[in-house]
Amino acid sequence: MNAFTQTPRRLYETETDRVLQSLTVKLENLERELQKRNSTRNKNSKTNGRQLVRREASDQNWNSKQNKMQIGPNGTKLSSKMYLRIDLTSYRNATRDLCYMIFGRETLGTHTLSGRVGPGAVHNNMKTKEQLEPDLVEDIVHYIMSKFEVQQNQVLHAIRLACRNSARTLMERKKDK
Repeated sequence: MNAFTQTPRRLYETETDRVLQSLTVKLENLERELQKRNSTRNKNSKTNGRQLVRREASDQNWNSKQNKMQIGPNGTKLSSKMYLRIDLTSYRNATRDLCYMIFGRETLGTHTLSGRVGPGAVHNNMKTKEQLEPDLVEDIVHYIMSKFEVQQNQVLHAIRLACRNSARTLMERKKDK
């Protein structure tokens, strides 16, 4: 017996067994449903050798009349084809894809987040880069933070990496010509 409530232990054990059994059944059902979803995703999501995650059209920001998806509070929209190509396997991949879709590689290579002159640019007498449009950057950050559990500085770092990689690619292309 439990000294505090004067209830026999066997009553607790039977109640615990029933709850545990019902939770086990629910967990098994959820696992089956997840396996079904993953199997349909794997069949439909291979494109260009890269796995893409498909999103449901019932997303709250989806505008079916215009076939556009709004990704942030400032009104940045993507077409349905572009939206479905976002690689949501990690926040870095998703951020990179959004940056390339919204800004383009050329713009990312010639712009920075802040628009300020860095010490490397001053030392090497390089041209200053323009600032990426702040509203678009804010929408990308908002979207990634809502989809993944990451902080703002992590998303901004991923955008900086996209800018840096695009700038390197542009410089290599200029050297080759």
